[in-house]
Amino acid sequence: MKGEAERSARERSLRLLSIIAIIPPLVMLVSVSASVRFGLSFSSPLVSISAMLVALFTFLMADKISSKILGASSLEEALSSFRKSTLMNGAVIPALGAVAILSSRPSDALFTALIYMVVSYSGIAASWRKLSVSLES
Repeated sequence: MKGEAERSARERSLRLLSIIAIIPPLVMLVSVSASVRFGLSFSSPLVSISAMLVALFTFLMADKISSKILGASSLEEALSSFRKSTLMNGAVIPALGAVAILSSRPSDALFTALIYMVVSYSGIAASWRKLSVSLES
């Protein structure tokens, strides 16, 4: 019974992860494409810096939430922490990246998108690693 529950939990987590893994590149692709046409006519470094600070704080909050996975007393508690941290890393950080991309110059849009994707995917990978370690023990 316990093995079946763990297998089901792992499958649900993989399903969530596969959906969330599509969001960052999709948001970044749309944002970079839109920055040429709909971006601000003036470059606003204050907006870009503010978005990056909020994204880094979001990353740290998601990392703290994902640390609860390792100390979870039940499987449901571990999965809840995994969902929260994955959604923060996979949806909130790319949304902040979209704001930063639209407020940057079109020549800087690709590099800005790359930075936010790296932050997003590193958070997602850390959450998945912690859940895998938790399920194996």
